Amino acid sequence: MTKKSRQRGFSLVEMMVAIIILVVLGSIAVPAFRNVGAGNSLRGAASELVAALGTARTQAVNLRISVQLSAVSGGDWSQGWLISYPAGAPEEDQSFAISPDVTVTRSGSGSLTFQPDGFVNQADSFIVCDSVRTGETGRKISVSKVGRISNEDITCS
Repeated sequence: MTKKSRQRGFSLVEMMVAIIILVVLGSIAVPAFRNVGAGNSLRGAASELVAALGTARTQAVNLRISVQLSAVSGGDWSQGWLISYPAGAPEEDQSFAISPDVTVTRSGSGSLTFQPDGFVNQADSFIVCDSVRTGETGRKISVSKVGRISNEDITCS
């Protein structure tokens, strides 16, 4: 009487095929995840900038004071920005930091000042792009002289 032995587990060939399939799938998925992360960083920075601009304008009108928005580090907006209130204002200065994978450039110079009537000292625009990828969709955030904030898609170079 002969007993048939049952084979359990994987053979070496089956395991190698499974590993090759996993490597191929991983090589496709990793770049896609990087693109998703970079896109999220860009959208987050653009949203933060729009929020900071809106907050500065609203606070200027509500408190009837001039409120400034300026780069945290000199003229480098890619390091973040700061809402500054004059001395004696009931609010404290607020700073915003962004991802290092995002660049923010401004067409104007100095700080952007919102007057008590909601107007700004100068019309201005900001370009928010991905510092890692080129040719991707970025954001152009504009502030008109009357303080209206607009946000549109652009192609980054």
